Amino acid sequence: MRTSRSLAAVPLLVRSPASAFELLRERPGWIGALLLSLVLLTVAFAVQLPQSLRYQREVTRSTMEKLNLPEAQMEEALRRIPEPGNLSLQEAAQQVLLPVVFLVPVFFLGAFAFHLLAKAFGAEPPFKLSLGIYSVAYVAPALGALIKGLVARASDTIEVSLSPAALIPGGFHSALGIFLDLFDVFALLNLALLASGAETGFRKSRSLAWSIAGSYWILKSFVVFALRLSQSWFAGTL
Repeated sequence: MRTSRSLAAVPLLVRSPASAFELLRERPGWIGALLLSLVLLTVAFAVQLPQSLRYQREVTRSTMEKLNLPEAQMEEALRRIPEPGNLSLQEAAQQVLLPVVFLVPVFFLGAFAFHLLAKAFGAEPPFKLSLGIYSVAYVAPALGALIKGLVARASDTIEVSLSPAALIPGGFHSALGIFLDLFDVFALLNLALLASGAETGFRKSRSLAWSIAGSYWILKSFVVFALRLSQSWFAGTL
């Protein structure tokens, strides 16, 4: 089954990424790896939910104050965000599952961009193979999100970084901190896995495989940097 095929490739990543992607090349699969990533992300969001809600309230207040919106409108917006200590099971499930559902189309958009870049560099893979490579490599950032969620819960702050940004005191929301956070350990691991997947799965040279994976990483990093920078500006933390 394709579900088990993509899942079977995940444990192989630890000892031999090339073997994992060779397995996918023989018979591409992606559903199992995607489901595993979604489970990891769901747990990550659930673990750090109190910290996320508190941060969401702070950002909402700061943004509306920056835009000079009426106090009544601000209070209405804040009422829609549950208090971390007064959550019903339904509210908790909604707060956890909504971002996970939102990430599904983002996942496919990323996989499609990776596939188009592969074709631009001369590869001619079937989309299922690109999707399989992308889904297996996606497990790395999903695992990173879980680890950051656990650290956020333990430290009681959403300002957690697994990148050089952690070395900058209070720099989580600064332009430099946001830039350095692009070099997150698990983001770089995702880059390396995409390169390995392109080399093995697409039968391309190492340099060309890194060109494909690197182009995708740069494109994704530009989008992430722009979004986080605008969020920090609206929140008044930049």
